[in-house]
Amino acid sequence: MTADGSLFRLEHTAARWLRRRGPGVVLFAVGWALPWLAFISLAEDIWDKEGFPPDQKLLAWLQAHRHPALDEVAVLLSRLGGMEGTGSFGLGLIGGLLLAGRRRPAGLVGAGLGGAWLLQLAGKALLQRRRPEEWSPLVEEPLIPATVYSFPSGHAMAAAALAATGILLLWPSRWRWPMVGLGTGWAGAMGVARVYLGAHYPSDVLAGWLGSVGWVVGLYLLGFHPPREAPRRQ
Repeated sequence: MTADGSLFRLEHTAARWLRRRGPGVVLFAVGWALPWLAFISLAEDIWDKEGFPPDQKLLAWLQAHRHPALDEVAVLLSRLGGMEGTGSFGLGLIGGLLLAGRRRPAGLVGAGLGGAWLLQLAGKALLQRRRPEEWSPLVEEPLIPATVYSFPSGHAMAAAALAATGILLLWPSRWRWPMVGLGTGWAGAMGVARVYLGAHYPSDVLAGWLGSVGWVVGLYLLGFHPPREAPRRQ
């Protein structure tokens, strides 16, 4: 066999491998490895008591733009995105998927939301970061005083886990981009609302987003993705 023939076969094999495995490799790198590396970096900054440089500036800017109408929206989002709201929605979604015979997607929803909630509890217990001193509840809201620790944001983790799960499940369908817009919008609004209320530093929210994306994508890659169809014989 000539060198040109060997090179052609090598290029053909590499191209075929990229077509079959390329999307998974990209998802692993961008959806799992990078989020977790960034999460660990943020956690190290908090552990070393250095904090995140933009935290105070962003928090102060949002606090300076408070408005009664925005207060009501932020509090409503905070309540909807809490354990009761997200948990109820997640259980309903799992039940609907099971009734439809979609056990694998139901498992991803349950493991994604449940694992994200446990991860934020572990992070708060380990790092024990206090909530912003500027925080004062606008209304009586029992969800915030339930814990004195703030890193990472549980609301942000729940919203991002829900969004990432929906995007991964709907990606093969024509609803992928509407879900991308809806999911990122929901997670983004939830994170801004928590910082606006003074319940979290921006880095708490950022860590919550990153941690949930890494967690859900990791679950998906480990076995919750749709089974690959066997190639048809010509």
